[in-house]
Amino acid sequence: MGFPGGASVNKKASSGDPQRFSFPRALCKKDNYDFSFSGLKTSALNIIRESKLDDNTTNDICASFQEAVVDVLIKKLMMASDKYDIKNLLVSGGVSANTRLRHRLDELGLQVNIPPIRYCTDNAAMIGLAGILRLNAGYRSTQSLSPDPNFEL
Repeated sequence: MGFPGGASVNKKASSGDPQRFSFPRALCKKDNYDFSFSGLKTSALNIIRESKLDDNTTNDICASFQEAVVDVLIKKLMMASDKYDIKNLLVSGGVSANTRLRHRLDELGLQVNIPPIRYCTDNAAMIGLAGILRLNAGYRSTQSLSPDPNFEL
């Protein structure tokens, strides 16, 4: 599939059966917003090793894998939407180019804003928005600033 594989998976999934293979939906029962796709990737690797890979099987694996990822993203999004009464959503980064995710987001009943595909190649828009929000909130950092994955606005 190459790296990153998202665009290839998305293309092959469009011709596949998302129900053919059963992939795990990790952390969906947890009452938090954490993600873990390591079990999903291991499951995909096992299915690939056990399958005779022709075009149909590859497309079905991609469709089933993609559906599992999108299910988890939508589940976590809806948890946050319900808890924080979110009605307007901005989706960015590479995953926002995924056509299945876009379709499922359209079904949610939220105001969803997604940049055109040409701007969804990486996380630059998301990082830029986060920076603007921090700046507008009065946060300033010295040149010695280091990343903090647990930082909350």
